[in-house]
Amino acid sequence: MKKNTFYFISLLFLLFITRFLNLNEAPPGINDDEVINLQPVTKLLNNHEFFWFIEDEREPLFYYLLSFYFLFFPRTMFFVRLFPAFIGSLTVLLTYYLLRRLYDTRTGYYSAVILAISNWHYHFSRLLYRAILTPITMLLVLYLTKNFYEKKKNTWFLAIITSFFVFYTYGPAKFLVLVPITYYLFTQEINKHSLVRTIKLYAIIILISLPIIIPNIFFDKGMDRTHKVVYIFKNYLSVNQKIMMFFNLMLDYVKMLFFFGCVSWQYNYPLHPLLSLFEFIFFPLGLFFSTKNKKEFFLLCLLLFFGAFTEFISFDSPNAVRSLQITPIIALISAKGFTSLINLNFFKKNFSKKQRSNYQHSFFILLMILSLTLNLKNYYAWSDEHGTGVTFHSNYINNIEEFFENPLLNNIHYVIKLPYNQSRTLMTMYLNFFDPKNETKYMIVKNYDEIKQDTPFFVLLELSNGLKVTCYDALLIKNSKEFWLGWFTIVKKYFKNQEEYNIFYEELNNSCYNDTGIKSIKYFKDYIMIK
Repeated sequence: MKKNTFYFISLLFLLFITRFLNLNEAPPGINDDEVINLQPVTKLLNNHEFFWFIEDEREPLFYYLLSFYFLFFPRTMFFVRLFPAFIGSLTVLLTYYLLRRLYDTRTGYYSAVILAISNWHYHFSRLLYRAILTPITMLLVLYLTKNFYEKKKNTWFLAIITSFFVFYTYGPAKFLVLVPITYYLFTQEINKHSLVRTIKLYAIIILISLPIIIPNIFFDKGMDRTHKVVYIFKNYLSVNQKIMMFFNLMLDYVKMLFFFGCVSWQYNYPLHPLLSLFEFIFFPLGLFFSTKNKKEFFLLCLLLFFGAFTEFISFDSPNAVRSLQITPIIALISAKGFTSLINLNFFKKNFSKKQRSNYQHSFFILLMILSLTLNLKNYYAWSDEHGTGVTFHSNYINNIEEFFENPLLNNIHYVIKLPYNQSRTLMTMYLNFFDPKNETKYMIVKNYDEIKQDTPFFVLLELSNGLKVTCYDALLIKNSKEFWLGWFTIVKKYFKNQEEYNIFYEELNNSCYNDTGIKSIKYFKDYIMIK
C-alpha cells in the first residue's frame, strides 16, 4: 500500500470514530442555538423566503448550504448532525491536502491527525454551528498568503474563494482579512510590482465584501450583535482601562487554552483545557522552533492573533465557538513542534535517519492513542451528563423526536407549557422545521388556563425553565406531585367513568415516586389511547 493511501485511509478511520460514530446519541438533543440556526432554513424551504443576510448580523453562506443539503435529506436529528460532521471531516482532509502542498507530506498528515482528534474541533463538528466553516476559512487564508507572497503566484481565483469564506461565514472570520496585508508590510520587500499585486488582491477582497458589508452597516439591525458583543470599545472606559482589559482578556484566553477550558454552555468541560494532551505539549514547542524562520513565525502568530481577536474585545470571552477557526493552525504548530523535536542534533548524532523516522511514527501513534482516548472519555461523559434524566440544568432538547414519532402517541395532542417568551418562540421554530406539514397536533402555552377546553386527550409537557426537554419516558416519570395532580385534574374528564379514572390515578400515584417509574410508564401506555 502506498504511503499516501495509508494516510488517507487512517484519516477516514479517525473521522469515523470522532465525527460519525454514535452521532444519533451524542451529543444530546438539539440546543437553542441550533434551533435558531434552523430558522432561516425553515423559512427558505417551507415558505420560499430568500434572504441575503440574516438579521442580528448572521452571515448567509452556512444557511444556504444547509438549505441545499435538506433538499436531499430528511429533516431528522441524525441528518441535522450529519451536516456539521461532514464539514468537520472535510476540514481535516483539506488540512492534509493543503498543508502537504505548503510544507511536506508528514507535516500535512500529522496536522490532519491532530485536528481529527482535537476535542475542541470534533465537539463542534457534531453540533449545528456556523463556526464550523471558519477553520476552512483559516486554511484558505494561510494557503492564499503563502502562495501569493512566498511563491509569488497570482492566485486570483483562490483570492475570490477565500474572500467569500471570510465575509460570508461567521463574524470573527472577518478579521482574517488583515493577515495578508500585515504579512506583506512587515516581511516583504515593498516595491512597485509587489504593491500593485497587493492592491489588486485587496481590490478583489473589497469587491467581494461589499454586498455583505453595506447592508450589515446601513440597514436593519445588522450591527446590533457587534455592539452587544464588543465591550472593550465602550466610550465610558478610559484608554488605560481598555488596554488593561485587552491584556486581561488575552490572559484569560491563554488560560482557556491550556488550563481551565471554556465556561460557556456551548462547550462546558469544567477544568478541561481546549488543547488536547498532544497540543498541550507540542504547541508551545512548535512556536519556539518556528522562530528559526522569522517570516513563518510571524505569519503563524498573525493567524493566531487575528483568529482569536474577538476574544480580546468581547464581554463574554473567552469563548470556544468564536475562535474555533484557529484549530487547524494550532494543529499545524503542534505538528511542527513534534517533528522539530525529533530532528534535534542529539537525535541526529545517536540515531540514523530511518531509525528517527520509525521512532517518530511510533511515538506519534502512541501519543495520538492516548490523547484520543482521553478526549473521547471526556466527550461522552459530557454528553451523558447533558443527555440523561430530566436535564433542567442543560440547554439541550434531548431526543424530542421520540414524542412525535412514537406510535403509542399517535393522535395525541401535545400541550407544551413554557413560561418564557423566548422558550416558546424557540420551540415553535423547532416544530416548524421538524414538522413542516403540521402533522403533530400541539399547542404551546404559558399558563394552564390557555389550554383549550375542547382539546382531545393530550399529553402535557411542563417545561419549567426554558428548552429543557428529555425523552417522553423521562418526562412522564417526573417526580413532582404537583405536576401529576395538575395533569390528572385536566385529563380526568376524558375517562369513561369515575372508577376508571380512580384506578388509573391510584396506580400512577403509587408508582410514580419510585426510582425508576417503570410501573407508571407501563400503566400510562396501557391507557394512552383512551379518548
